[in-house]
Amino acid sequence: MSEIRGAGAGAARLHSLDALRSLLMLFGVLLHAADPYAAKVRWLVADPHGSRAFDALVAVIHLFRMPAFFLLSGYFTMLLLRKRPARTFLRERLRRIGVPFVATLLTFNLLQVAWLARDHGGGFVAAALAPAWHGGEWVGHLWFLAYLLAYCALAALFVRPLRRFALPEKCPPGLAVAALVALGMAGTLLPRVLWHWQPQLAGWVLLGVFDPMEWLGYLPYFAAGLLLQGQAAAMAEFSTFGAGSLLFGAGAWTALRFDAGHHRLLAALASAALAWTAVRLAFALCRRWLDRPSAGWRYLSDASYTVYLLHHVVVVVAATLLVPSSWSVGAKFALVLCLGMGLPLAAHHYLVLRQPALRYLFNGKRPRDVRDAPAGVALTTSSGPRSP
Repeated sequence: MSEIRGAGAGAARLHSLDALRSLLMLFGVLLHAADPYAAKVRWLVADPHGSRAFDALVAVIHLFRMPAFFLLSGYFTMLLLRKRPARTFLRERLRRIGVPFVATLLTFNLLQVAWLARDHGGGFVAAALAPAWHGGEWVGHLWFLAYLLAYCALAALFVRPLRRFALPEKCPPGLAVAALVALGMAGTLLPRVLWHWQPQLAGWVLLGVFDPMEWLGYLPYFAAGLLLQGQAAAMAEFSTFGAGSLLFGAGAWTALRFDAGHHRLLAALASAALAWTAVRLAFALCRRWLDRPSAGWRYLSDASYTVYLLHHVVVVVAATLLVPSSWSVGAKFALVLCLGMGLPLAAHHYLVLRQPALRYLFNGKRPRDVRDAPAGVALTTSSGPRSP
């Protein structure tokens, strides 16, 4: 239970959470490699022979990935805020998150915009770049980094009460986790309430980057991570998946399956319950199977950040070139996934790790940061309507 020991010790490496962070990033590559071959969802590239199997894969990844990511981010954010002043924390977050965001936006994402607009007439800025910015396509898979920076700023603003937060000594961990999940489920309903009250808020995106309603929808997960950090017993309970959790998730799935959207409030609550169940399962599996030192996971913990930043344009280009092919969608998907994983990983290993400038731009690390810093803290780490 390294994540529990680390909460108090501060120096212990958080092995299971390192691994979970890496998996969540790499699941993003898997998600985007599957998107072109889904039958229902129309992505940037859509193969005419889409399969419902890829719809199911995309739906499963969407269910838990970003909620787990933001909860994990909240946990590591609070871990950092317990160790250093808020100003130092924010300066480091801008470097570790903001610098790679801007660097990727102005290089690989710009190349992707140009690729998708290659058949458009007129000037590049007017015909492709401006619409891509206003519609959010330029930001694309990086949207979550803007959300994360806003969450970090909010946590730094309320750092004093957060540092003082502690569960009552006699509060059973099971009750604390149940209350946390219940409050989190209620919190995810806030955007729906606001949409009902002000329908014009739906689809409102600031500067082509920031959807306030979506940001509010993920906020309960980030807040839960903040509150769980330092609460060893509650974190252990949250990362345990027993019969009660299974029944809770099965009930939520049944409600969604048979209600078929007739009751919006029930469907929203069931969706939230299913997402929280899936997040707990992800934490429990990593705690059970990956909570031990591993050179491979340690390497992937750093590499997965770079791989995620760079993979999107590779997936888009490869999927586009394969559209006319007579291959099966399964073979196309396998090739796109291999390229989306392999080329960015090679770039990380042979370029980013060896060039200080590239390491700073696409990993946010200065030369002195490459020493043995906890990789799980590196990003403080990646769905809902949008896929990072």
